[in-house]
Amino acid sequence: MKKNHVYLAALLILISPVVFAGPNDSTTPAGNPVNGDATGTGALARQMNIYAQDAAEKAAANAEAVRIAQEQIASLAALNDRLETLQSPNAGGLFREVDGETNFIYDTSSGWANVCGKVLAPINNDTDKGIIVHRDFGLDAAGVAPGLSDFVPDVFVSGYPGVAVDNQVIFPCWAKADPGETFKYTTGENTVRVLQKYNYGTTVTPSPEQLDIQVQITQTAIYNHPLTVKQRKLQARLDETKAAGERKHQDDLVKASNGDAVALASLADYYRDSDPDKSADYAAQAKIAEQKEIERVDNEARAQQETLDQQKFDGQLAIAQSDNPSISSMIFVGKGYRDGKGTKKDLDKAIKWFRTAEENGSTDAGALIETCMAQQ
Repeated sequence: MKKNHVYLAALLILISPVVFAGPNDSTTPAGNPVNGDATGTGALARQMNIYAQDAAEKAAANAEAVRIAQEQIASLAALNDRLETLQSPNAGGLFREVDGETNFIYDTSSGWANVCGKVLAPINNDTDKGIIVHRDFGLDAAGVAPGLSDFVPDVFVSGYPGVAVDNQVIFPCWAKADPGETFKYTTGENTVRVLQKYNYGTTVTPSPEQLDIQVQITQTAIYNHPLTVKQRKLQARLDETKAAGERKHQDDLVKASNGDAVALASLADYYRDSDPDKSADYAAQAKIAEQKEIERVDNEARAQQETLDQQKFDGQLAIAQSDNPSISSMIFVGKGYRDGKGTKKDLDKAIKWFRTAEENGSTDAGALIETCMAQQ
């Protein structure tokens, strides 16, 4: 997908300046209404530019996100490696003495830096011993060794203990800057150069207190590292999801003991992989509970309807028995007795009410009476 964005951006950037000539082979873009204005930017060209810019911005954002992620991964790995070394018998290799003081080589705040690069010349004379290093960023030292100082092309590392030859790559090479100190030497072309001076120092064994301080500092840096923070937040979400799932499981167990069909089905799914037999048992119980629930709902609906029918029947009966009865109420009551709707079925009472309706002028009552008599 990222490549597609890059290719699309390149294509649109190439074609976006294109404008259409005017009518009659005119070479003026303004002569063609497609362009929309006299500058030749036009509606189509403007839209192409928008697409190209959007694609380029997305590609740049993706590349930047990848770069940041790679740097964070590398820096966290370096911190973990540092902590592992501090907690190992090799911890002394991270401490050096300079000017009578014990230093932690990753303490960039006190002037330490990774001056890695290519050896231009080893120096070994009566006054100076060390190496001239050309800082080479092609090694991507910033990602591998956090704390790399600002770029200085060539530096002199005093007291470098190893044997180095011209063009040898030294990585890493942690040394402490000597403020105001410089190294002057004459090149093969008789050019005098003045370089910033760094002191390699002498490896020493730190005190337990010094070692403990650096362990705590490194542990704090790991704890507050962006990737570690993200990991803790992710773990917290996972823990909460797990806890919520356990709370639901306990709730399902309680509801299932009361025959809840949904809870039983949930438990069947919960045990599907870990305990197939228990899952099958809960599934069977869920089907039975579901059928019971359907019957319960049907019975409840039927009871509600019967109550409504009875209320309606009682209302019509009251009208039929009143001083001002209506034929429709008499017919309704007769049908109620005939069908047993809203009251107990009673064909004799049904015929009685139909006859009353007929006596009061109903033209339908006769047929209804015959229906009742046929059922007797």
